[in-house]
Amino acid sequence: MRCLFYASNGHGLGHLIRTLAIARALKARIPDINIMFVTNSEACQLVWREGFQVVKLLSPPANFLELDIPAREELRRINRGSVQAVLKHFKPDLVVVDFFPMGQIGDMIPMHSYACRKVFVARERNAASEIATHAKLIQSVYQLVLIPHEEQEVAGYKPADVRTRYTGPILIRSRDEALPRDQARRRLGLAPEGFTVFVGFGGGGKPEYQSVQQWILTEAQGPRNWTFAVARPPLLRQEIPATDRDDVKEITYMPMAECWTAFDAAISTLGYNSTTELLHHGVPTLFIELAGGLDDWARRGRHVAAADAGLPVKAFDSQTLHSHLEQLADPARRQTLAANARKLVPVNGATVAADAILEIL
Repeated sequence: MRCLFYASNGHGLGHLIRTLAIARALKARIPDINIMFVTNSEACQLVWREGFQVVKLLSPPANFLELDIPAREELRRINRGSVQAVLKHFKPDLVVVDFFPMGQIGDMIPMHSYACRKVFVARERNAASEIATHAKLIQSVYQLVLIPHEEQEVAGYKPADVRTRYTGPILIRSRDEALPRDQARRRLGLAPEGFTVFVGFGGGGKPEYQSVQQWILTEAQGPRNWTFAVARPPLLRQEIPATDRDDVKEITYMPMAECWTAFDAAISTLGYNSTTELLHHGVPTLFIELAGGLDDWARRGRHVAAADAGLPVKAFDSQTLHSHLEQLADPARRQTLAANARKLVPVNGATVAADAILEIL
């Protein structure tokens, strides 16, 4: 059996991580399955690290829609030609697409006329309901829609004529796949002892996040004797300003989900993948809410707070930040947050997704 995955590029790594998680779950169920990826993600090396072949498509620039028509069409033709070649020679029995029905810039249009089983992964966002917007197209092309949310979590349109499965969050590593604490710390180059706080802002490394990170590190330093392990985002292009602080250490590792056991606490944004990973792995976390973006981070923060599973704070609200840091310093409070976090995201939806796919083959 042959399976082709398509993951679109994004501000972070969500699409790629989600498809990799499903691919790993399928591989666990069908060991001899042949899996290949096509993606325009600039982090395509992660596919190779997970043991799968990958064809890198051209990544559309941030100003893609501002390019003249010939320039846009050239990019589309090159990517479609690559996809057409993969379909012709790889001959997949199954194609899984995340997160635009025909690819980010129409990359996957050649798939429309290719005869195989097709699965669409549709994560709802705040700005628009992708399922509702593309319902007719989804119903005409796909045999299965996977929605990586709980059913009560989203009010999106459910295609009437397509088998649909709400999987819950899809994660690249489950709790039982995490490394032991001492091994995780060695892998990250962290000291075996001491209170260590993860500081990270997803995979995309937006330049505007640097000011938020600096605010956190400035406000959080003090007499607590904590070490701040600052994750360098895989897609970050600019240099991170050097620091001479002994309590700050830059770390680079993917997938971090293997190593959440290394940390006593975390400071992270409310991005979808980062939030669900930290909750599932039970890391006591201070979640930073940033304005704008495609997701409703404020709503997600309220959901986490209502379950007492994390500590949301708006960016640059120093008073609340200090209050939350005091809570993270309390062992009993951390234990409560960790337990509630695990309850909020109890299972990995990747296995649910894989089982749903097997049902249509």
